Amino acid sequence: MPGAIAEVSVASRRWSYRDLLTEAELATLSVEDTTADFAQGLAELPDGAAVFVAERAGRVVGYAYVLASPDADVPAGTSELGSLLVETYRIIRHEQRSLQRRRLAARG
Repeated sequence: MPGAIAEVSVASRRWSYRDLLTEAELATLSVEDTTADFAQGLAELPDGAAVFVAERAGRVVGYAYVLASPDADVPAGTSELGSLLVETYRIIRHEQRSLQRRRLAARG
């Protein structure tokens, strides 16, 4: 699972930062390094933390990391979203296809 999450993370960051970083900088984002980071992070999840994945057709396309809130002024057991990454370009492509199908169906 760490490898699948790492693929989403790297793909999402490359897509998100494509207008901010050079191609050379984007190329330095490594699935292998990110996999190792996620493997360690998943093995050491703190109490109250969880990682959720989104799948499409059996393939991980997104993930969310939830952790216990460190804020002292919130009720015990309150969580916060630490990160949320989705392979945006895949969702956009899927939505475009869905819209095209609806338009064609509307034409009869």
